[in-house]
Amino acid sequence: MTEITDAYKQQYLARYNRKILTWIDDDDNKIGFASRKDCEKLGLKHRAMTGFLINPEGHLLVTQRSRLKPLWPLYLDCSWSTDVGDGLSYEEAARLRLPEELGIKVTDFENLGKFDYHKLYRIGVGSENEKCALFIAPYDQIGPLRPNPDEVAGYWWVSPSELENEINRAERKKTLPPHAPWTELALNDLKIKRPELFDS
Repeated sequence: MTEITDAYKQQYLARYNRKILTWIDDDDNKIGFASRKDCEKLGLKHRAMTGFLINPEGHLLVTQRSRLKPLWPLYLDCSWSTDVGDGLSYEEAARLRLPEELGIKVTDFENLGKFDYHKLYRIGVGSENEKCALFIAPYDQIGPLRPNPDEVAGYWWVSPSELENEINRAERKKTLPPHAPWTELALNDLKIKRPELFDS
């Protein structure tokens, strides 16, 4: 595992911050483009995606964000997430990001639609103001997970109902890390769009 020195973290943040994103209005129309750093510092609305891998037992993969992340480090995330780079569709971003984060390729995606949110992480650090597309994809005989330690600190397979209960637990009773704000929103959306997943 790569040692996280101050110099290594600064190199990661330089790559992270210079990614160019599409600055959009509430109706997903492009206003222009901006760096990820400016989007997070200034609260500019941009496109993002998040997704859940679902194994044959109906469990969801949830991941812990790397400690290198400037926003919500070490928080519980969906299976994979990313901002959508300028010029990419939501689907292209989802497809490209999965091997970068988890070392696997999936071709069978389903887009469940989009949700909007704006959440402050910390004053002076930044916020996420996103229109976020939610994807689901089957995880079945596509090879072992190979998480990128720059992106993922840990992962678990949990049933949708278990994840819902975990999110709703008081902080002192949680068995998993605290969750990033979009994780709860994505799970709520999943329950509306795929309620049958919560029956087991």
